[in-house]
Amino acid sequence: MLFRSQEAFPDIPVGDGEPISAGSQEEFLAHLHRPSLVPEAVCIAIERASGLVVGYASVQRAPGSTTFGWHDMTAVRSAWRGRGIAMALKRVAIARAAGLGLERLETTNDEENLPMREINRRLGFLPGPDVVDLSGPLAG
Repeated sequence: MLFRSQEAFPDIPVGDGEPISAGSQEEFLAHLHRPSLVPEAVCIAIERASGLVVGYASVQRAPGSTTFGWHDMTAVRSAWRGRGIAMALKRVAIARAAGLGLERLETTNDEENLPMREINRRLGFLPGPDVVDLSGPLAG
């Protein structure tokens, strides 16, 4: 599953920010073992012929909640995009999360990530208010 760090994450649009860090296989495995991640809602797409992991999707619970969570990530290898894999993965992850009692999921996307924004729209996610990050010097 190291494909995440090799291909998918650096391709994710992040506006003017730095590309998402590739990380090591150990970091990826630690990501998959976070207490908030819902293991039953981690979905992995594997090419049958080669056993190659081509995509994954995951859901995490909000701390302290049994009914609210976030669609954590959907990632597909670049050569496999445009085939409906991300949509299928996300649908299965959402269905599994709902089957486990989650009633509401939120997700975020960079405004430049038009393919995933379209998938989210087709799945019924509605835009929320814009978020603006501000930074500046501490008062002296």
